[in-house]
Amino acid sequence: MAEQPGKLFYKIGEVSRLAQVEPYILRYWENEFPALSPKKSRGGQRVYRQKDLDLVLSIKKMLYEEGYTIAGARKIISKGGPGGRTAGKTAGNLTEMPEPGNMEAIEEMEAEAAAKQSRSIVAGEINNSPQMSLLFSSGGGSSGIQDVLLKVKAEIKEIIELVK
Repeated sequence: MAEQPGKLFYKIGEVSRLAQVEPYILRYWENEFPALSPKKSRGGQRVYRQKDLDLVLSIKKMLYEEGYTIAGARKIISKGGPGGRTAGKTAGNLTEMPEPGNMEAIEEMEAEAAAKQSRSIVAGEINNSPQMSLLFSSGGGSSGIQDVLLKVKAEIKEIIELVK
């Protein structure tokens, strides 16, 4: 089964395949990196979100490519470094999140992100994430990008509801 770009949730096997690390390594990293904490389904399976997948890829890069120790990578992530999240930091280097009820600001933020994404694609700066690779290798075109952005929008709204 091919991975769907922009999925909201991933099982441990999917994350393992995308990150090219064994599932037991992911479970170990969950113990070592407090920021990596996937939820569990009713059946007890780990359910990774996009932020978890991004963090796994950041951890792998720091440990395997950049030569960090686990303690060093943990320190960088705990300070909000690559893939880490701290208060006031979000994906896309935004410094402020709009108030949960402020849909106008949220829609403006989404439009800004979509415009930035479009400029990156036109300039040939396609993100090398597995999801983007799959999107373009499958010939998703602009309607595929719209689908991904709509899923991201739905996920943002879901997160806002959880915060309320």
